[in-house]
Amino acid sequence: MTHFVVSCLGPWSILRCRLLSLCNSTPPAAVGFMTGCSCDLLVNCLLTLLGYIPGHIHAFYVIYKRMKAEETYGHGGYRYTGNATFEPLAVNHPAAPAPVNYGSTA
Repeated sequence: MTHFVVSCLGPWSILRCRLLSLCNSTPPAAVGFMTGCSCDLLVNCLLTLLGYIPGHIHAFYVIYKRMKAEETYGHGGYRYTGNATFEPLAVNHPAAPAPVNYGSTA
């Protein structure tokens, strides 16, 4: 039964659940896990010291932005640029179609 549940959720859903549970206990740890030593970690530490709820709100916001980046760019297709923003690693532009000459040389 548990194998079925794990296979339906997928490994990234389990990671998200663990990240959200870490956010519930210590918001700066969750933000630090996602962003490393960055300004978002400092902001979250200060917000948590000012009040536990503002730290939670900021941590959930950073987690939300990361989940949106995963949905938009795919897993591993983005990088953290700071200030709770993510950008794609490579932009796939479709190749421009070759111009049609219709037998003309000019």
